Amino acid sequence: MHHHLRILCTLGALLWFSDAYAGTVSLMTSDGVALQGTQFGSGKHGVVLVHDKGRSQEDWTFFAEKLAQAPLNVVAINLRGHGAAASAPAAEDYPKMVADVAAAVAWLRSKGATRVDVVGAGFGANLALQAAAADPGIATAVLLSPGLNLQGVTLSSAVAGYGARPLLVVASQEDTYALRSGTYLEEKILGEKKFELLEDAGSGVKMLNRAPALEGLLLSWLNGSYELTAGIGKPDKLNTGDSTSIETKGKKFGEH
Repeated sequence: MHHHLRILCTLGALLWFSDAYAGTVSLMTSDGVALQGTQFGSGKHGVVLVHDKGRSQEDWTFFAEKLAQAPLNVVAINLRGHGAAASAPAAEDYPKMVADVAAAVAWLRSKGATRVDVVGAGFGANLALQAAAADPGIATAVLLSPGLNLQGVTLSSAVAGYGARPLLVVASQEDTYALRSGTYLEEKILGEKKFELLEDAGSGVKMLNRAPALEGLLLSWLNGSYELTAGIGKPDKLNTGDSTSIETKGKKFGEH
């Protein structure tokens, strides 16, 4: 009996994962660089996940599976010079990686996505904002631990191009550079924005593990169910270990 139960549970897990995982994606950037990525889920609402410097798409696997169940059509990419078999990128390559994000956005659109959002961590957050600034068709960006200037990719040069689209920024208060960078964006971004300040949550993708409620915030932001509170004040605080549901008040972002 127990043996049959284990088989059923295993089959159930495999079926769930097969719904979330679609397979490997091969991309070509506008400047001729071949990239690899992984697609999760399906549908017309696409999300591109961009990892930090020195990391890989694997950082996003667990979160990508959650997004696929939302359901969203997700692509996590390996930036040029990153991934298991890649050699370290040269310094001049880092600013060019905006094209890597753009290639993933274009791939999702070629597969029928009518809306695409970008989510980045650390250096990937800066790339996500730069890519969105250059592409007014990207609906929203989510930035985990961005920096004012990371590897020559700056936030200031993207603010004007990003315009009045909604922006979500998340940082942990002990990460002073990300805190300062998030504060800068809250002041400069013209449209609706939310700056979520965590406590002792680390940086980048690690914050998803250390602040359980953060996952719900990101999901609600991407699926359009998050409602912004009125006014612009101090960053909102989401405590580490707080797994309660996100409080939503006021208008949904994008509503006027």
